[in-house]
Amino acid sequence: MNTTMLLAFSFFIEAIIIYLYAQLIFDIKTSLKLNLISLGGLYTMLFIVSLLKHIEINAITFFVANFIYLYTIYNTRLPIAGLHSGIITAIMSCTELAVLGIISKISPNFIIKSSVGLLLYAIFSKLLFFCVMYILANILKKKSIPGIQPDKTNLFLFIIPLSSIYIMLTLFYVAEALNPSSKVNYMLTACAIFLLLNNLLVIGLNQFNNKRNQEYTNLQLLLQKESNMAKYYEMLLSQTENQNILIHDIKKHLTSIQTLNKKGDNNQIDLYIKQLLDSSDLQESNKVCDNVLLNSIIYKYILDCRKNNVAFHVDIRSGAVDNLPQQDLTALFCNLLDNAVDATTDIPDAFIELTVKKHNNADTVILLENSCRQVPIFNQDKMPITSKKNKALHGYGIKSINKIVEKHNGNSQMYYDEDTATFHTIITLNITI
Repeated sequence: MNTTMLLAFSFFIEAIIIYLYAQLIFDIKTSLKLNLISLGGLYTMLFIVSLLKHIEINAITFFVANFIYLYTIYNTRLPIAGLHSGIITAIMSCTELAVLGIISKISPNFIIKSSVGLLLYAIFSKLLFFCVMYILANILKKKSIPGIQPDKTNLFLFIIPLSSIYIMLTLFYVAEALNPSSKVNYMLTACAIFLLLNNLLVIGLNQFNNKRNQEYTNLQLLLQKESNMAKYYEMLLSQTENQNILIHDIKKHLTSIQTLNKKGDNNQIDLYIKQLLDSSDLQESNKVCDNVLLNSIIYKYILDCRKNNVAFHVDIRSGAVDNLPQQDLTALFCNLLDNAVDATTDIPDAFIELTVKKHNNADTVILLENSCRQVPIFNQDKMPITSKKNKALHGYGIKSINKIVEKHNGNSQMYYDEDTATFHTIITLNITI
C-alpha cells in the first residue's frame, strides 16, 4: 500500500470516528444525506491538503474542517464547536505521538518507514484515537431522556476498543520476537485492519440500534398520548350529551321549582337551583362546527388561546371531516393546534386562523395560519424541525400529521412567511367513502 492510499485510508477512518463521536454528543439539524456529503467533502479536502506534507497546515485545516462540520451540521454554538474541534485535534496529535513512542519501546527494530510498518502504525494510532474518542463521547454525551432508562449495556462496549489495543500491542510483540516473513507480516497487517473495522462496525451498529429503539419508544409514547387524547375528547362528548339532556329536561326542573315556590319552601328552592348551577352538565360550551368531536377539540384550544391572549378564528364547513376516523381526527387537529399554540406563546397580537372545507366535493382542505416569531428550520422534505432542546421527545407531532396525510392519500405543505411573520400549513385529504 503506497503512502497516498494509506493517507486516504487514514482520513476515511478518521471521518467515521468523528461521525460516531458527533452523533453521540450533539443533536443533528440537517438530513443524513447532507451530513455524509459535508463530512466526505471536508475530509477529502483534508486529504488533498495533507499531500503538501506540512504538519502545521495539516493541524490547522484539521481543526477548521471539524469546526465547520460540527457548527453547520449539528446544533452547536460557536464556542462549543471550537472547543470540541480543539479537543479532537489535540487527541489526534497525542494518540499519533503516543503510538510512535509505544512502538519504539516495545519494538525497537520496527521499521516505520516500510509500507507494512506505516500501515500498522496508522491502524494502531487510529484504534487508539477511536478508543479515546469513544470514551470521551460517552462521558460528554447527551443527557438521558426523562422517562426512558439509559442502556447500561453500552458500558460493556468499552471492553472492545480497550481489548483491541491490547491485541495490537501483542501483534507488535509477535512481530518483534519472531521476525516473521513478508507473507506473515501481511497477514498480521490484515488482522489489524479487520480489528479496526470490526471496532467501528460494532460501535456504529450499536448507535444505530439505540437510535431505532429510541424512535420506537417515542412513537409508542406518541400513540399512547393520542389514545389518551381521544379518550379525553370522548369524555367531553359524553358531557355535551348530558348537557343536552339537562337542557331538554329544564322545563321539568322549572316545574319542580314552581311547586316548591308555591309551598314557600325557599331553602329547598335555593338548594335545588344551586345543585343545577353546580352540575358539570351546565359547564360552559361553545359550538364551532357540526362535528361533535372536532367541536370539543377546537373548544379546548379556544380556551387555551383566551388564557394566552391569542385571537383564534375558526371556519369549519359542514361535513368537511365527517368521514375522518375519530382517532385520526384527534391526532391530526391536536398536533396541528398544539404546534400553533406553542408558536404564538408570548407574541403580542398573536393569532391563529383555522379553515376546514371541502374542495370539489371530494377532498378536504385544511388551512392553518398562525403567528410565529422564530424562523423555523426545514429538513430535506421541507418539513419543520423542532426547535425544542430535547429533540428526542419532540418533533413527532409532525411525523404523526404526515402519517395521517399519507394514510388518506393526501398531501401537505408547510412554509414560513417572513414578511408577515406567520407560519402556514396547507393539508389536503381524500377522506370520502
